[in-house]
Amino acid sequence: MNSDQLRTYNRTTSVVFLKTKEAFGGLSNMAGGFPLRVNKMGILTSEALYQACRFPHLPDVQHLIIEQRSPMTAKMKSKPYRRDSRLDWFQARVKIMRWCLRVKLAQNWLAFSELLLETDDRPIVEQSRKDDFWGAKPIDERTLVGMNVLGRLLMELREAVKTMSRESLLIVQPLAIPDFFLGGMPIGIVAAEGSELSGAREQAPAQPVIGHVSGPASTQLSLFDQPMMKVSLTAVNLAISERCIRITDLKPYPEFKDSLQEWLGDVPQHWSVVPNRALFAEVKERNHSDEEMLSVTITRGIVKQKTLLENSSKKDSSNLDRSAYKLVRPRDIAYNKMRAWQGAIGASTLRGIISPAYVVMRLRNVEDLPSYFHHLYRTPQFAKEAERRSYGITSDMWSLRPEHFKMIYTPLPPTDEQAAIVRFLDHADRRIRRYIRTKQKLIKLLEEQKQAIIHRAVTRGLDPNVRLKPSGVEWLGEVPEHWEVCSFPRCAVERADYRGATPTKTESGVFLVTAKNIRKGWIDYEASREFVSQRDYPAIMRRGLPRIGDLLLTTEAPLGNAALVDREDVALAQRVIRFRMDSDLLNSNFALRAVLSPYFQHQLLQRGTGSTALGIKASKLPQLQILCPPVAEQKAILSFIDGRCTPLDRAITRARSEIDLLREYRTRLIADVVTGKLDVREAAARLPDEVEEPEPLDEIETEGEPDEAGADDTDAVREEAEA
Repeated sequence: MNSDQLRTYNRTTSVVFLKTKEAFGGLSNMAGGFPLRVNKMGILTSEALYQACRFPHLPDVQHLIIEQRSPMTAKMKSKPYRRDSRLDWFQARVKIMRWCLRVKLAQNWLAFSELLLETDDRPIVEQSRKDDFWGAKPIDERTLVGMNVLGRLLMELREAVKTMSRESLLIVQPLAIPDFFLGGMPIGIVAAEGSELSGAREQAPAQPVIGHVSGPASTQLSLFDQPMMKVSLTAVNLAISERCIRITDLKPYPEFKDSLQEWLGDVPQHWSVVPNRALFAEVKERNHSDEEMLSVTITRGIVKQKTLLENSSKKDSSNLDRSAYKLVRPRDIAYNKMRAWQGAIGASTLRGIISPAYVVMRLRNVEDLPSYFHHLYRTPQFAKEAERRSYGITSDMWSLRPEHFKMIYTPLPPTDEQAAIVRFLDHADRRIRRYIRTKQKLIKLLEEQKQAIIHRAVTRGLDPNVRLKPSGVEWLGEVPEHWEVCSFPRCAVERADYRGATPTKTESGVFLVTAKNIRKGWIDYEASREFVSQRDYPAIMRRGLPRIGDLLLTTEAPLGNAALVDREDVALAQRVIRFRMDSDLLNSNFALRAVLSPYFQHQLLQRGTGSTALGIKASKLPQLQILCPPVAEQKAILSFIDGRCTPLDRAITRARSEIDLLREYRTRLIADVVTGKLDVREAAARLPDEVEEPEPLDEIETEGEPDEAGADDTDAVREEAEA
C-alpha cells in the first residue's frame, strides 16, 4: 500500500456508497440496470466487463463470466482463473476500470450522467470493509480512509461530464494496451446506441491486426478544416511569409493510406508506419558524473539545467553522486517517464546527463533526422497517445515505460522529406517567434506606460499644483501635503494569515488560494487547483473568513503579488496574508493599486530576506508605508486611472489574444506537417537560406503572461533530484 495515495474522507461531506439499492448505489460496479454491448456481446454490468478483461487470451472464461446474471456471480466465476490473469493485470487494471466506466457512461448516458452530476462537487467514496485500494475503510462513524481508486475515477468521469461535450463521451476508443481482446476479437471503438458509429461498429466488428493497436484510424482534420480554428490566416501569413511562402498555399498530399493508428489517421501513401522498437534502441550509459546536467522540459525540450535555473529562485538539488545518471548524446531522444504525456520529450542537440529515472532512446538509422521526431513527439496527438500508453493510478503517477514507448507506431517519411519538413518548420517557427516577440515587446511598453500612469496618480494625485511635503519613504520623495503616510497594516481593520501545518488536500471542496494563484492584480484559478475539506475550512481560517474585496498579498515565492478576493468560499494557503481595509482610511481598490506600485514593491524587496526564495517576515510588515489621500480623492484617482488605462488594457488584451492564436496555430501547423496532412516539399525548396538573427528569438516574459519556461519546467529539476 502506497501511503502517499491514501485519502481521508468525512462521511457527512462526501457521497458514500456501499449497497446498490441505496441512493447512489448506481455508482457501484455491482449495480444492475446499466447494460453494455461490446464486440456484439451483451454484458449486464460493468463489473462483468471488468472481470472479463482479465482474460483476453481465454475467450471461454470471458463468455463464462459475461453470461452470469449477477455481477457478484460473475466476479466469483473469475476467481478460479485469477492465476491465469493477463501478465500485466496489476499495471493495467486501473486503466481497464477507467475504460469500463467510460463504456458504462456512453451506453447509459441519461441515467449515469445524471447520477454523477447529482453528487455535485462532493468527494465520491466507495465504502468497503476490507478493500482500501478501490474503496476506503471506515475507521469510525464519520471517517473513511483508503486509496479510493474507484471513487477517484468516478470523480474524474464527473469532471469530464461537466467539461466535455456529450458527443465526445458517447464514443469510447479502445485502450492502447497489448491483447485488448473480448471473445477472441480485438475490442474496437465502443459507441452509444444511436450514435454515428454504433451501427457501423455492429456491422463490422474489429478484426485482428498483427503488430497494431486495435481500432480504426481516426479522422483527424487538417489544419484548415478545423471548424473552431479562430486564428487569422492573414496574421499568420504576415508573420512567416518572406516572398516565398504562404501558409494558405499549402496543399495536402495527392494520395493517402490508412495508418491503422488512431493517433495518426491517414498518412501519405509513400510513408512508412513502423513501431518505435524498429526505430530506436534504449541506451543506459552511466558513470559520466563530470558531464553537464541537462533537463527534459515540457516547453523547451532538452536544455541545460543551469539555463533553466538562471531566472528562477530554485537551485540545483540533484544528487551529489551522479554515477547512476544517464548520458545523453546529440541526436538522442530523451523523455521524462512521468511527464511524457504532458510533452516532456525531445531530441537533444547537447551532450550531458539526465535523471536515472528518465529514458534515453537512440535512433538506429543514422540517416533519420532527430529533429523530425522532436517535432512529432511534441504534438498534442502524440501526447494523447503517450497518455494512453502510460500506466498509473492517477494522472500524477502515469508512467510511459520504455517497453510501451517501443510499441507506439510512428510515421516515417523518406529521409529527404524529413529534411524538407524540418527546414520548413524551422523557418515557420522562427518567424512566428519573431512576430510573437514583437507583440510581447509592445505589451511590455504598454504595461510600463500603464504603470507610470498609476504610479504618478497614487503618489502625486491629480492636481499638478498641489503643495508637497517630504514623504519620509525611501525612493518616494515628496507627496501631496494633505496626504497621510501610514503603516500599511494599520490601515486594515482585520489581518489574517494561515499558520500551522499544511492542511490535508482533498479532491474537491473549498478552493485553496495559494501564492501560485495570485498574480499582479488578479487571481488565476487555473494556475493551481487545490482544495481543502469543508470540515477543515473553519479551522484553517480561524482568524476570519475571506470576503469579496479583501486584499491578498503574497509574502514569498513570489513576493509582492496582490489581488482582491472576488468570490466567496475560498481558503488561503501559507505565504498569503489577507487584509480587510479600513474603508475610512483606504479604499480596497486604491490599496491594490498602491501595493502594486513601484514605491511599495521597493519597500518589500528592501525588507525581504532569504537565500533561495525572497520573503518578508510578519515582524517587518508594520515597516511598510502606504500613502492615504482623503477617501473622496482616492475614488477620483481610481476613476482617472480607469479612464487612462482602459484603452491600454484593450490594446494589451488584443496583443495577448494574437499571441495565443499564433501559438495555437503553430501547434496545429506542426502537427499537420509532421503527420503528413500538408505537403511542404515544394515550399521548403523555395525557402531562402537562413541568416543569423540579430538577437535571440526566445519568447520573453510579459506582465501576467508566464514565459514558456514556466513552473512545470523548473519543477522538473526537483523531480530529477528525487528520482
